[in-house]
Amino acid sequence: MTRLSLPALSVLRFRGSARLWWGGGALLLIAFAAVFAPFLAWHDPGQIAPTARLRDPSAEHWLGTDMMGRDLWARLVYGTRVSLATGLSVALAATLAGGMLGLLAGFLKWLDPVVMRITDGLMAIPSLLLAICFASVAGSGLGTVILSITLAEMPRMVRVVRAVTLSLRSSVFVDAAWLSGSSATAIVLRHVLPNTLAPLSVQATFICASAMVTESVLTFIGAGTPPDIPSWGNIMSDARALWQLKPLAIFAPAAALTVTILAVNTIGDGLRDHFDPRKARA
Repeated sequence: MTRLSLPALSVLRFRGSARLWWGGGALLLIAFAAVFAPFLAWHDPGQIAPTARLRDPSAEHWLGTDMMGRDLWARLVYGTRVSLATGLSVALAATLAGGMLGLLAGFLKWLDPVVMRITDGLMAIPSLLLAICFASVAGSGLGTVILSITLAEMPRMVRVVRAVTLSLRSSVFVDAAWLSGSSATAIVLRHVLPNTLAPLSVQATFICASAMVTESVLTFIGAGTPPDIPSWGNIMSDARALWQLKPLAIFAPAAALTVTILAVNTIGDGLRDHFDPRKARA
């Protein structure tokens, strides 16, 4: 194994910290817009005004209006809430459920084949297709979208935590804990679980970003958030027929989604470099 010198490790940790600051700062601004959306958007995002349809950007409507006369800036700001709520909810649910199943599968030999065969079956189906099928059966709604994406993303977390647990199960300090008379629960909570927090946190950021993309795609094709709830996916879906006349109606939510995904992925890269600097890219 190639050893890194202390200056090299310091540089990689600095890069990881810089990524955390940049990504965290950008995500904090986006979260600020979601929390204070009523103050940043003075128009009702669901108010239909036929006399004000397809207006160009102006002082009253910063991004113009859509084909129903709804203010695009208001819908863009309120759509931040849907994307962040979906990403954070899916990341939290997949981390808790997938982390628990991964710990049990990696620590209990008799449970490992059962959990992994179920996980392999779920991973054999593309995550987007699985989410579409689940959303089509259960009906449209934000809760259904979150549940379907969680079901599709959870196998990734299970496999990551299981791999870490398997490597820790045969380590020296776990053997010492067994010899000292510690119970299986105590070993998992005191020795195994703390060592899985680093890969858990890194994987959770990528699941969060993937969930926001999947939610936008599901909403864009009509299988996600209902039309009465403003989200970036249905903004782009409503504007796709008139994208040549009003390209800003598609580019604005697409740019907002891109910036949000970039911020979350930057945080994930920073966490990876901070916890495991030997794997950082030069």
